Amino acid sequence: MSDPPSPPPHPTSDSDFKEKVECSHVAVNLPPFWRPDPELWFISVEAQFDTAKPRITAEGTKLNHILSKIQPEYLGGIADVLRDPSKRTYEIIKETIPN
Repeated sequence: MSDPPSPPPHPTSDSDFKEKVECSHVAVNLPPFWRPDPELWFISVEAQFDTAKPRITAEGTKLNHILSKIQPEYLGGIADVLRDPSKRTYEIIKETIPN
């Protein structure tokens, strides 16, 4: 009977580990959109992005997270921005949502 196969070697440094990682899932728990004060809601959202491990910095990821939390009745007010791919960015949505 042969010995069982050896497990793969463990990374020996941070750079070895980073080379082996192909994807990562970041979980954030954003609060529901708060219509009375969108600015305060975005402050809370950005705190979540900053404390996520790894930190969320990609515009597209931020955009997808916030769009999943803004109720459809509020998205209607920015429909023209959402329909234009050149304007559909996190920062533009943040500035466009009416206070």
